[in-house]
Amino acid sequence: MDPLEGKTGTDKRTGQRVVRQGGRWVPLGKQQPMEASMRSRMDIGMAPMMQAQQDMASAEKGGVNPLNRDWGAAVLDSVDIPIPFTSGAGGQSVRWSPFDPAAKAVGGQDYQDYTQASKAFEAQLMPIMSGAAVSPSEAQRQIKAALPELGDSPATLQKKARTRAMMLNGAAKARGLPLPYPDVPTWGVNTTQRPASSPGAPEAGGQGRVRTYNPKTGGFD
Repeated sequence: MDPLEGKTGTDKRTGQRVVRQGGRWVPLGKQQPMEASMRSRMDIGMAPMMQAQQDMASAEKGGVNPLNRDWGAAVLDSVDIPIPFTSGAGGQSVRWSPFDPAAKAVGGQDYQDYTQASKAFEAQLMPIMSGAAVSPSEAQRQIKAALPELGDSPATLQKKARTRAMMLNGAAKARGLPLPYPDVPTWGVNTTQRPASSPGAPEAGGQGRVRTYNPKTGGFD
């Protein structure tokens, strides 16, 4: 008899829960059907989000924060003014960035590529999260917490890149797609073990090494 018979686990490629039956791994239960509007949002948004993640990783190679390097442009870009009597997603006032053209000119193409990638990630993930019983304002807060900011250290950039990879793993699992970052432990997606309290540190009970984002290669080691 197969000693693993009846054991459950997670397919790291897809994030699907599986069980050992008859000498092979088979899916454990079935995913809840996804409504058509959510499928459309994810089909439209997944590729741009993946591209944005890769573009940000490329710009951060060597532990460089492009916003710190082009801090003048970042400061100009941070000035935005609410426009009275207007409202956007979540009922928030529409905001105007008067120095956006100047920031682009000062920062140059590399600055524009980096900030555009960050904005693209947010823009594509917003409708996905807002359509998953999360308010627009809450979705925006969660997404912004994972995006680079002026002053972020290399270690902070690593953590944010890892968080974005987890978000992409979760989105891929929900859509039934292979995980884009299968080597990044994502609780409830490809692991049910708690992550270590610090990168690489073992957890009580034998938690393995947690892979970390490597800014020199733009990947996870």
